[in-house]
Amino acid sequence: TDWELQIDVPEAKMGHVVRQLQTIQVKDPKAQLEVTFILATHPDPEDKLRGRVIKIDTSAEVKGEEGNTVRMTVAFDQNELLKVAEGTVAAAGPPETPNAAALAELKQNLKVGADVKAKIHCGREPVGYVLFHELWEFIQSRILFRF
Repeated sequence: TDWELQIDVPEAKMGHVVRQLQTIQVKDPKAQLEVTFILATHPDPEDKLRGRVIKIDTSAEVKGEEGNTVRMTVAFDQNELLKVAEGTVAAAGPPETPNAAALAELKQNLKVGADVKAKIHCGREPVGYVLFHELWEFIQSRILFRF
């Protein structure tokens, strides 16, 4: 069976995700958000794997210290795991025939529930916004909202 990735996204970040999804679905109603991730067990930045969000839960769950989170399911090409198995990034050009034995061995060694670091591609924004939007949202919700 194919592996898939489940990401718990803080509820406060979902506005950016939903806005980008709506933007890309204007042109193509079947468009999906792109995700780049690395496995915590293989943290080499050259071992970045790519996938697409195939499902966004409709409700948030409380996750202890993380607060409210929304679960997203990400599907990815299973041959991408060969990047991790070989320790190299596939060269540009046509992909080589996947080594089924290496892929099966890697899948056997992967652990359910293992940590990943994921980045959901939500478009481009000015640097000032990227650096300070959380501060601005805090001021809006905690200070300005009271007046």
